[in-house]
Amino acid sequence: CIFFGDKLLRGNRATKISNVDVDAFDSPNYPPLGRLTNENLQKGQITLNWQLLLQPPRGRLVVHRNVRSNILVARLVPGFSDESITQLITQGNDLKAMLLEFYGTGNPTAKGEFLAALKLAITRGVAVVACTQCVRGPVSLGTYALGGHLLAMGVIPADDMTTEAAVTKLTVLMGRCSSLAEIKQEFAKSLAGEKGLVSEISKL
Repeated sequence: CIFFGDKLLRGNRATKISNVDVDAFDSPNYPPLGRLTNENLQKGQITLNWQLLLQPPRGRLVVHRNVRSNILVARLVPGFSDESITQLITQGNDLKAMLLEFYGTGNPTAKGEFLAALKLAITRGVAVVACTQCVRGPVSLGTYALGGHLLAMGVIPADDMTTEAAVTKLTVLMGRCSSLAEIKQEFAKSLAGEKGLVSEISKL
């Protein structure tokens, strides 16, 4: 967890949003696990949202040492070079995963060269994950036709995970899984509360 300002945040749902404000961290897609108010400050207590807490793990702590960090993280901007992405894919023999921050709900450029580069990467066994550049809201590749094309191609949606959480998850799964299909299957699961349906959370 991260406790900053007056909020207790789930660590794998948090991101830093400011380097000048007191509320430097936020959890855009998940409510705070607890808050510190003036009233409970005097009591030395934090008001917890118990329904948001995970059950304590059972068994001994397992440290995953076999991790892979050969991941390309890129934020797409208008006018970026398709050739640069293609070169990274074709010349990066050690590249195992790409995490791309798309626009909105998960829309990249519709240029054929870029889509061909993504398809080439997936064909080579590279895990391609789509995040959103928006601070709040999930990736929803099925919202528009282009996103649906990416899904059919094999691009993996990060749902409502932060970029930091998605990268960390990839490093663990690449060391644990033996195939791209297995990575895709495990990535869709919530392994440690790092993702969750916004519609369900909003009801709490």
